[in-house]
Amino acid sequence: MLFRSGTGSYPNYTSLTYPTVLSTGISSSINYNWGSGQVLNSGRSDQVMVHWVGYIQWPGTGSKTVYFYDSSDDGFLLKVNGTTVINNWTEQGNAYYNSNGSITLTGGQVYAIDIWYYENAGGAVAQLYWNTGSGITLIPSSNFRSEEHTSELQSPMY
Repeated sequence: MLFRSGTGSYPNYTSLTYPTVLSTGISSSINYNWGSGQVLNSGRSDQVMVHWVGYIQWPGTGSKTVYFYDSSDDGFLLKVNGTTVINNWTEQGNAYYNSNGSITLTGGQVYAIDIWYYENAGGAVAQLYWNTGSGITLIPSSNFRSEEHTSELQSPMY
């Protein structure tokens, strides 16, 4: 998954802006607990945003309602194929499964995902989980893609 971090306006996710881009790169999964350290390679531990774009493949078979969960400190927003699944855009301390949402996915298909995260102050955590039917687990890196049908690293949304 491609990411970029920066400073900007984050009180209302409908008007997110990037006046200053601090870093760009590639994430193989959404499983970060930075504590009070630097968020990704942004050079900042507070007042930073991260935007991930890419694709996710549901490993099951047939159509199924899939539940997604975030653990985050602070705000977290997940869209799957343009549908908001998690809207946890609030300042908060980390707790396992701060919020959740669901969407129907079909096994083997690839879906566009768009994730926004912000850290205002204090600890910093961004983790994305799902329930595959055998419990809630972190989404494995093998299910994320930077491009819809290949593993080549190109940007689908920039």
